[in-house]
Amino acid sequence: MKEQQISEELLESFKNSQTDQTDKIVNVYKLFSKYIDIMGKNPDVSQTDTYKKRSN
Repeated sequence: MKEQQISEELLESFKNSQTDQTDKIVNVYKLFSKYIDIMGKNPDVSQTDTYKKRSN
């Protein structure tokens, strides 16, 4: 996946109606969704080992 596509997936924009300012939120939890799914299905496995496997 291209870097631009990843950025768009992680960003959420909203406009404050009182100040008319636009803000962006980076939803970094989406980067860990596979890890969270694995840990949810296998709570007895090593969290550290699972994270290291997923980050390679």
